[in-house]
Amino acid sequence: MSYIRLILPDENDVNFEGETPPETYTTNNGEYVLVRVGETVDVTDDAAGHHEVAVTQAWYERSLGV
Repeated sequence: MSYIRLILPDENDVNFEGETPPETYTTNNGEYVLVRVGETVDVTDDAAGHHEVAVTQAWYERSLGV
């Protein structure tokens, strides 16, 4: 299992646990549909050193059916 960051236009970023992002995602603000998926790198520098972690991101837009 991995975490996927869902980028929704009307929400703060949402962390989703799974192998692939869902085609649709529903919140209190409505339904969103998947537009694209990509990879980015989160970088953290702390007392233990420099860490780079690959993160899958999924971008969504509002569903036209709602």
